[in-house]
Amino acid sequence: PEQVQRLFEVASKKEYREIIPYLAFVYFGTVRPNEMARMVGRKPNRKWQTHRWAQMKGWGIDSTVSGGIQFKILKSVDGVRMSKTEDRNAELFWNGLEWVKWWAKQEGKPLPKTGCMPFNESLLRRVKGVFEGIETPEDIARHTCASFAHFNIDFKKPRDSYWREAFGHHQKTFDRHYKNLDCENQEACRSYFNILPPGVKPREGNLPLIKVA
Repeated sequence: PEQVQRLFEVASKKEYREIIPYLAFVYFGTVRPNEMARMVGRKPNRKWQTHRWAQMKGWGIDSTVSGGIQFKILKSVDGVRMSKTEDRNAELFWNGLEWVKWWAKQEGKPLPKTGCMPFNESLLRRVKGVFEGIETPEDIARHTCASFAHFNIDFKKPRDSYWREAFGHHQKTFDRHYKNLDCENQEACRSYFNILPPGVKPREGNLPLIKVA
């Protein structure tokens, strides 16, 4: 959690904050990095296809499990394969939602409902470049988030398969990669999901629903 906290502190600086939505979903959502931003096409016309804000369903589907929101991950968008799994319901945890709300406020606009998530690969590399000697590949973000969600007693999952389904995995894969015993620490779980933007207070215990204005 301390390393991720530092990563977001750097990314929240004005010159880097365009990358905040991408980081919020990757570190605090049940997504694969390629489901948020994927390089498509052939040179010299290659480009980034990114997550469509319309998939957020108006930011209005509350999660009774994590206090965040639910949204759709689509296997294909406009003919581009964005996920290796079928369409599924995914989740943005409450602190991830707070980061996206903070970013939108800094940009002077409401939460976006149309268009695409901003993504700049060179900007992402510059943010990560601050962490000399620290590896921050996206798989680590996904593994860490899934493990902390799995062990976090504040999240009231309705069934044992809830996080496996939300992250889009078979049970065998989930058990092999994401039940990391280093994350079986409630203090660390709570710290991870309380990594928050400036001015937002941390929460303890069962998380209430967050209403999106």
